[in-house]
Amino acid sequence: MPGRLDALASQRSRSAGSSQRYSRPGSAVINLRGSRPNSAAIAQEIEGFEDDFMILTHVREKLQFIEKENSALDSGLGQLEAGLADKRDRLGRAKVERDTLRLKGRKIKESGSNLTSPQLLDDIEIQKEKREGLMGSIEEAQRHYAELSDSIQRTNHRIMNATEELQAAQAAASIIAPGMAAAAAARSVSGAAIAGPGKVRSQETMGPSKLHGLRFLATPGRDATDQELLAVHDPQLVAAVTRASEALKRAACRAAAGAANGAAFGGMGVDLEALEATNSSHIQGCYVNASTAACARLAAGSAADVACRVLSGAARHGAAIIRPPGHHAESSVAMGFCYYNNAAVAARAAQAAGARRVVIMDWDVHHGNGTQRIFYDDPTVLYMSTHRHDRGRFFPGSGAATEAGSGAGLGFTINVAWNGSGVCDADMLAAFRHVILPVASEFRPDLVIVSAGFDAVEGDPLGGCCVSPAAFGHFTALLAALAPSVLLLEGGYNLTATAAATEACMRVLLGEAPTPLPVDGEQVGATTAWADPAPALAASGPWQASGLEGVSESALESLRAVLGVQGEHWEAARVHGGLVEAAVQERRQGAVAGAGAAPS
Repeated sequence: MPGRLDALASQRSRSAGSSQRYSRPGSAVINLRGSRPNSAAIAQEIEGFEDDFMILTHVREKLQFIEKENSALDSGLGQLEAGLADKRDRLGRAKVERDTLRLKGRKIKESGSNLTSPQLLDDIEIQKEKREGLMGSIEEAQRHYAELSDSIQRTNHRIMNATEELQAAQAAASIIAPGMAAAAAARSVSGAAIAGPGKVRSQETMGPSKLHGLRFLATPGRDATDQELLAVHDPQLVAAVTRASEALKRAACRAAAGAANGAAFGGMGVDLEALEATNSSHIQGCYVNASTAACARLAAGSAADVACRVLSGAARHGAAIIRPPGHHAESSVAMGFCYYNNAAVAARAAQAAGARRVVIMDWDVHHGNGTQRIFYDDPTVLYMSTHRHDRGRFFPGSGAATEAGSGAGLGFTINVAWNGSGVCDADMLAAFRHVILPVASEFRPDLVIVSAGFDAVEGDPLGGCCVSPAAFGHFTALLAALAPSVLLLEGGYNLTATAAATEACMRVLLGEAPTPLPVDGEQVGATTAWADPAPALAASGPWQASGLEGVSESALESLRAVLGVQGEHWEAARVHGGLVEAAVQERRQGAVAGAGAAPS
């Protein structure tokens, strides 16, 4: 952006040297170059100044946005510093209590002649228990201290980035400010916008593109490095995918040569090398062509690239518009249209760049068996999925609520498993309100990666669900409130519906509020959670169980199942499990009362 504005300023400076643009002090008008004005020249001047005017307008909008964000960051930093001071105070008090206990212990040892006294033995046991509890309190305080220090460092880094961006925008505004006055004068002369050669200058065609040009940075994709792929996948899988595509390339060349000579594949009609390469045990049920390996590597590398860019602070959020998808790919097996696991590659790349805790949220209608298996025993990656399970009868059959991780990763796999078709907005929002957001908030991620499959959207031929495209914008808003977020495309087989849902997500990432959701054919306001990020354990406001209106009985059972499992690992799940259970009981009592009422 500064480079574009520097070039603009240089261009305007050269123009100013060749043509005087003012007639007297305090007046800024375009020199009409004589008594017979040249309409084409005026049109070009006005068009150029209108560009300046619109750029300055959007720079000012950018300034306001950054200043607002900077203020929010300052406020957040103040809260962190206050919390840290409180922790330090608690640690000081804990040390005093520890020293007091030690002094009492020495006195007890000095009175060894009375050690047979039952009262004294009781006192010693009590003091021992207090000391053990105190040491635990000290360790917890030290852990919180370290976490708060890390949070402050990250916040300071974001403030520095925002300050630099603010300074650049202010410099840009000062560069093009003179052009704004001239553009305003040009407006008064022309009375209307004048179209340049071959252009249609309208708010509909020019304004949004200018605006978005200041709101997002489009970057080309890149190939994943071998190191990035091998951080997730076995070398045998990478070799198998590469070998299959290379074999198909050679087969195509042989087929072309054979066709030219009047024969194909030695008269057999089958290329044995290609058949053997694509029949690998590492590639199960996946279509492969000559470009598969290159496309899969490009998708994985692009996912890693955008994750690292967002983590570095180069952008608040990001999205990778990629194919093929990845969440079914396991460490050593490509399956379900997926060759490399893009989300897993992005997560490991982000961790290599400094992220300590990563959330992978998978809202594809199919369970991400590959992502789950890759991180099943890893406590640094919280894998969360909402998907159709149908008691194991929906592809790929994995993802029951009881699948919660293993070893050190127990509790870090969370499956909201729907058991039937017709999943709607209310069901998904209830899952976010009572499972996804509370637990993810307690986890405190540095980065959120979304496996953004859109086959749960209404109209998808495979999903059989009724989630509106607009709802995905709400899911994005909720996740973006947690931490910097990155969306990676996964499934989606109705192109129109997929495009609409993707647009809803992208608008939110660009800073717009989510589109109101349709309810019984009518539009309702945005979820209150958009304005108020989810606290981990809140039991009031938008996080009350009252958010379960419109949720199906089947979905309620799915929520109860996952909260019952995860309540053993997360305090937030335990609290929200109680809220959901209370709401279920209240609904059932209301149904019984309604059934027993006398007919009117």
